[in-house]
Amino acid sequence: MFQYGKTGQEQDGIDIIWKTTGESKYSVAEVKHWETVKPSNIQKWLKAFLKGERATDSRIWILCLSVDVEHNNKLLMAWDAAKTELESHDIQALVWDRGVIEELLRGSPELVERFFSKEIRDRFCHTLSMPTEEPRLFRRTYIGQYDSRFTAENESVRMEVILPNRSSPRASAILSFARSNLEGVSLAIDGKDLVRWLQWAGHPHDPLSGPFTLPLSDPDRFLLTTPKFQLSLDSSEFEHLDWCLRHAWTHYLSAIQALENDWRCLRFKRLSESSQPVHALVSLPRTLWRVMMDYVSEHDYAKGESGEHIFDASNSVLKVFSPNTTTALDAGYHLISYAYDDGGPTGRYEPNISICWNPNNLRELSSHWGPRGQWDAEFTHDWLRSTLLPNVRDWYRRKTQQNLSWLSNPVEKLTGNVPGLVTEDHVFSLARLSVRQIAEAMTVEELNSCLHAMQLHFSCLSTAADLEQDLLKSVLRCVQHLAYRLPEQHHNYIRGNLQLDQGPLVNSLVELIAASNTRSTNCTMLEMALRSLICCCETINGIDNDLKWTKQMLEPVWARMREDLLCEMFS
Repeated sequence: MFQYGKTGQEQDGIDIIWKTTGESKYSVAEVKHWETVKPSNIQKWLKAFLKGERATDSRIWILCLSVDVEHNNKLLMAWDAAKTELESHDIQALVWDRGVIEELLRGSPELVERFFSKEIRDRFCHTLSMPTEEPRLFRRTYIGQYDSRFTAENESVRMEVILPNRSSPRASAILSFARSNLEGVSLAIDGKDLVRWLQWAGHPHDPLSGPFTLPLSDPDRFLLTTPKFQLSLDSSEFEHLDWCLRHAWTHYLSAIQALENDWRCLRFKRLSESSQPVHALVSLPRTLWRVMMDYVSEHDYAKGESGEHIFDASNSVLKVFSPNTTTALDAGYHLISYAYDDGGPTGRYEPNISICWNPNNLRELSSHWGPRGQWDAEFTHDWLRSTLLPNVRDWYRRKTQQNLSWLSNPVEKLTGNVPGLVTEDHVFSLARLSVRQIAEAMTVEELNSCLHAMQLHFSCLSTAADLEQDLLKSVLRCVQHLAYRLPEQHHNYIRGNLQLDQGPLVNSLVELIAASNTRSTNCTMLEMALRSLICCCETINGIDNDLKWTKQMLEPVWARMREDLLCEMFS
């Protein structure tokens, strides 16, 4: 799509022109941001278009107006005459007046936010419909879902949730209450608060002691509180709300797991400053990024048919494109990736940049996720490191050799012994986990990496959701299993971590495991247990035969860490 001409040029009644894939003729639009439009204006614009050189090779003419045509009889008659005349030239005529444009914008909240503001988007687009009239009682234990919109009702409470989806990976919700003095009142909950509530409800909990609950002087009443509102509810209303939250959690978790299964982006941290799901994959020097862009320019798909000519060249965007179906790729775009610094799309002078991945860059494409279709985060990360960078390095060496002079560098020119790009010490993977699943750890070193990742995660975890006792018990059983072979000098380290007495270490661990069935678990206890297990795995020799059993025992702990990371990513 292009702007047609500029001020001072003959535009023939056209402001925008584009051609749809598979069509031989153009679609064009005339845009008039006028306060007042007369019927004669429509006739004038029509004649200018029909006399222009583009009329014969156009199939659609759209007239975009800032006024309302529908409620002006004279304008309607003028437009009907113009439409009839255009159809006689085999041109489809459409009018996008104020009402049509507003409806189109309401369905495109991202555009409204981009050109206006987030606040205007929230007021104008109505992402969640606001109920105008509430019944006395909602349906009892009702659940419904249509696309990404989930509804739960239970007598006194109604909850509408927009689940994360490909178009909008953040969740939001509206609460309504059947109580008569709250009729017509709906409360909006933003993504971070909502996900905090949902995850809390998805684990063992007391419905009246939530992260959003404060007690009141009346023992049967509690205060529902968020940073934006406070509301007094009775215990039955809280129990109904808890039921809605628990069922919303299962649908929310299913939705984010489905997205992550397609995108495979969990190992790569999402940029916090971006409203889009932008994930940083690889860090490298800006000078290397410029060399990569030179390589991409020389290997544009229009310049050759080799396996390396798979790019739609651009000055600052990495776009992988294949015009035809090949043995490796389906036809179409496979990757559109930008370089970022920590604050957003990078400027010219930062020394290092991060190559990032965003699923929304490929949102309009219909192909499937995979190596032949749209590339997910994991595949893109591996392709950058194992394919693109080696290709760039080899190309740079050949290019440097070609540019050498036989007079000044005859030996290097002949042997090809020229300085190359050193990428190993300057290109870093930004994956925060070594594997996606702990079952993928095939060596003790990889298991230790997983243990360190879990220990770091639970050392700084901030969540309202309780930790199940079985998580701590699983780690302690691994420690107990290996403690028989742990050298004596490390026993006091384990005792200090787990607050054990000076008795035999194995016996103390057996007693601690038995007591864990009745004691509550917190992040500190789980982290200290993981520290103890790391000590065992890094100190004891020959635990390869214990690898499979240890991984199986730690599966629930790894799953909880993944859940926390998913909630952080899609909140």
